[in-house]
Amino acid sequence: MQYNSLNSEHITENNRSSKWWHHRHIQVICITLIILTVILITICLILKFVILVPNKSETTTITTTTSPLTIITTTTLPSTTTTTAQHSGWTYGGRMLGERYYHTASVLANGNVLIIGGYYGGYRSTAEFYDLSTGTWKFAGSMKDARYRHTASILMNGKVLIAGGSNSSTYLSSALLYDPITGNWTATGNMNNSRNSHTASLLINGKVLVTGGIHGLALNSSELYDPTTGTWTTTGSLNYARFYHTASILTNGKVLVTGGLNNDALNSAELYDPSTETWTITGRMNSERYYHTASILTDGKVLVTGGYYAGTLNDAELYDPSTETWTIVSRMKNAREGHTASLLTDGKVLVAGGKNGNYDYLNSSELYDPSTGTWAMTYSMNHARCYHTASVLTNGKVLSETTTITTTTSPLTIITTTSSLTTITTTTTLVSTTTTTAQQSKWSNTSNLNQARSGHTASVLGNGKVLVSGGYKSGAQTSAELYDPSTDTWKTTSNMTYARYHHTATVLTNGKVLVSGGTNDSALNTAELYDPSTGTWTTTGNMNYVRYYHTSSLLTNGKVLVTGGDTNVRALNTTELYDPSTETWTTTTNMNYPRRYHTASILTDGKVLVAGGDSDGAGNIAEFYDLSSGTWTITDTMVNGRYFHIAAVLTNGKVLVSGGFNAGALNKAELYDPLTRTWTSTNRMNYARYHLRASVLTNGKVLVTGGNAGRDLNSAELYDPSTETWIITGYRDYDQPVRKVTDFSGYTTDMNKISTFLKNLRPDGGGDTPEATKTALNKALDMNLVDSNTVVVIYTDAPPHHQTTGGSYWNLEKQYI
Repeated sequence: MQYNSLNSEHITENNRSSKWWHHRHIQVICITLIILTVILITICLILKFVILVPNKSETTTITTTTSPLTIITTTTLPSTTTTTAQHSGWTYGGRMLGERYYHTASVLANGNVLIIGGYYGGYRSTAEFYDLSTGTWKFAGSMKDARYRHTASILMNGKVLIAGGSNSSTYLSSALLYDPITGNWTATGNMNNSRNSHTASLLINGKVLVTGGIHGLALNSSELYDPTTGTWTTTGSLNYARFYHTASILTNGKVLVTGGLNNDALNSAELYDPSTETWTITGRMNSERYYHTASILTDGKVLVTGGYYAGTLNDAELYDPSTETWTIVSRMKNAREGHTASLLTDGKVLVAGGKNGNYDYLNSSELYDPSTGTWAMTYSMNHARCYHTASVLTNGKVLSETTTITTTTSPLTIITTTSSLTTITTTTTLVSTTTTTAQQSKWSNTSNLNQARSGHTASVLGNGKVLVSGGYKSGAQTSAELYDPSTDTWKTTSNMTYARYHHTATVLTNGKVLVSGGTNDSALNTAELYDPSTGTWTTTGNMNYVRYYHTSSLLTNGKVLVTGGDTNVRALNTTELYDPSTETWTTTTNMNYPRRYHTASILTDGKVLVAGGDSDGAGNIAEFYDLSSGTWTITDTMVNGRYFHIAAVLTNGKVLVSGGFNAGALNKAELYDPLTRTWTSTNRMNYARYHLRASVLTNGKVLVTGGNAGRDLNSAELYDPSTETWIITGYRDYDQPVRKVTDFSGYTTDMNKISTFLKNLRPDGGGDTPEATKTALNKALDMNLVDSNTVVVIYTDAPPHHQTTGGSYWNLEKQYI
């Protein structure tokens, strides 16, 4: 057998040698052809990229960002254009340490995502977190009780409250706290009712509202958790018991609960008012549903998508808090339940996963664009999934357990945003009317501080209150006090360690307030921290430079940027960064201009806008700092040069600059639009003032406090970006007495009055085709309000009087105008 095998191999080898491609001359020809091909390719590459490359000249880079596709076009003058498409999409985000569903996911202050509990082959007590900086999953300890269908809420102090749920033993009433800083779990007070499949909402006062759920039967009970005492108290009950519902915090601080299940699907919705602790019925949805989602859009409306009722749904509808009504919007491309919906930083809503009517788990994703009210398919996830979580990370990406989606929008740390409209809108009126829409921003007085002061700071805390600290009144002050917007009252709190004025105060991501610099007979470099949970102050690391009249801004990475200021000798262009994790300061790139008495504002794209100030006179120069490149760039100049003013970023992304000093106290105000990089005037304050302070409240209004105008002020006023004044002018023609040619509604903010006025308009008279359009337009323009943005819209069915159009009343109108 061995001989035959060897002989067989020998015969086979002899046969192989007889193949045609083993002849030497054939091998030589093949090798020659390969060498010639390589040489030809090399010559082509040299011609393309070396010899024929165009000469370099000045390069202009234009970057246009859209979602989900970013086109970066680089034009090299004079003739070469290179376009690179940077796609959004899903990428693998690493495997979790344990499979799970019906769990919770919470974006922590440091950007990491905490995953807790859930179910997979058993109830889980373990927790893990996704480390954003490394893209890996790490163990975060275990809870005492395994649980699923629970809730997790990030408190104002950065801790995470876990409440309720159930496991194989029972429904749970227990609650516990996770501290991201120490990684420790501690028990806190139990709820009054055991429940799962409930909702938990963080109110603007810092408390957590838990609603509904199930414990054998659907529940209508609600209760409040107070982080300061660690206890639960019952509050008003829902009008309808429900579970598998949604709960959303509206821009007015109320909580909207929608749908859910109670023997059958519900379409009812109700509102919880934290100030009265009561529930009221609001407009019903157009469709019953549960296992749906609810997302607060940037305009304050609520988008509800999908869910289940007699089948999986693909419909969507919008809730308008101002009218308490629902309107149907375009349907999703795919019916789905148990999916997720995430508000992206560009205002669009990403819906992902879930399951359809055939109980097929989905990996598809789609985007809702509020500006067009339409849906568009986007990239699919790598894995189909249902009852999962999706978290908007601080870098703008969305984490869906082990998958991330890359979006090309600017990073934001706020997942759900609110917005008050400040652009001009128009109404539809009857034919032959002139509609003037003038937006006049309003100021109104509020209660006074306990102590008059100037050169102080004002900071909006996580619970919605405003902390005012330090300042000057017959000397530097250590005192601090708190303003409660819900009661319009002021209350004193503990004093700072150092008396100071002309300092800065910054609310950190952990909820504490960093106060830095200032002066007390001489410039200071000291810094200290205020803890809202304890109401106490502690010292922290000192700055590298003494300074006052500087600015302090919280960046998207959690660090604090300090710019410019005064040293008692000169204005500074130096800047430095504070790291809360190490409590240390490091220097960074200098500004283009030294300045003091200026302002600095964090824009929605993460850049820092520095405006005005003084070095050699009142300045109207503005520049912005780019965190990604660490550079400063000059932008459009302000309408009015000023210093000792304030700047506040509104909920629509614009920057309000108000007051200040320029040869006297100012009450002028203006708005900076980051999209156009331009400044425009807006309505003036009631009082001229400088050394004032401003805070953007949770309802979108701006609270201005104190200041100086030849004397220290204790007055305060509110700026409302969303207030609109409407004017309607109806017109006829000159066959009527002049006084009857136009009808004027007067100024009003009441849309009911506008509607009544329109209904009472009666078109009559005439005699020729053209109409007194110019007369109406002239009157409308005369009615413009000072310092307001105005849009005039004309609705007509006939041309105006003109020499070419004729008409018997042309000369009459000419004489009148």
